[in-house]
Amino acid sequence: KTDLVVYPNPMIGQSVIEFSTANSEKILVSVYDRLGKQVRTWLHNGNLSAGRQMIIWAGDDDVGQPLSDGIYLVRVACEVRRMVILNK
Repeated sequence: KTDLVVYPNPMIGQSVIEFSTANSEKILVSVYDRLGKQVRTWLHNGNLSAGRQMIIWAGDDDVGQPLSDGIYLVRVACEVRRMVILNK
């Protein structure tokens, strides 16, 4: 379970994306526009320690271009593992 807070909201200049995790795990933080297009991603390949984490975001996309005014969604996802089921 993550506890996600984004402030200030509305954002002018930069914003803080803050979340906590109960366990040490891989985390993917993504920002999506209102149409569902992923515009910014932070991938923490190494395990983050349990506790409070913070990302300072300047409102830019993955190539450093500023995003337009609008509503954006922030998603924090823990590691996902694929599972294969074989029926006999």
